[in-house]
Amino acid sequence: MEKLKESPAAILAKQVIKPVEKDCLDRVFVWLSEQQDPEKKENKKKITMRDLNLALTKMNAKPTKGEIKQMIWEVDDDLDEMISHEEFETMYKRCIHNENGLEPRKFFNLVVFLMYDKHFLGKVTAEDTLQIIYVRYGRERLDEEIRAIFGEDEKNEDG
Repeated sequence: MEKLKESPAAILAKQVIKPVEKDCLDRVFVWLSEQQDPEKKENKKKITMRDLNLALTKMNAKPTKGEIKQMIWEVDDDLDEMISHEEFETMYKRCIHNENGLEPRKFFNLVVFLMYDKHFLGKVTAEDTLQIIYVRYGRERLDEEIRAIFGEDEKNEDG
């Protein structure tokens, strides 16, 4: 018990999201939360199962209702079957600062992909990937992360 001098919530509250990451997260949250039909604007401050399904469908994914429900459940702290902006940011902080690998990550993985995919086309360019890696890890770890993603060998003429 000596290790736990602060509550997990207090530790999480101290975690800071860098401004560039925050901008990307906000862009992703807005895009995900605005997928419903224009006439159904009642939950625009939250991401619903329908929003998530429409977003994934636009990216040519075919998730099951169970998969979508699981992704929402991972993040839904207040159990309203929707993701608020606060729950969205809390999920991101939990996953980024998780050292034991036990934090659920399906929704997190989607969000990180969408942070890279600036135009929400279901594709990520190498340039977009490098920008986010640089922001998250800094110049000192950039080369290490590039090797982890792309390997040691050059895959084409331009590297």
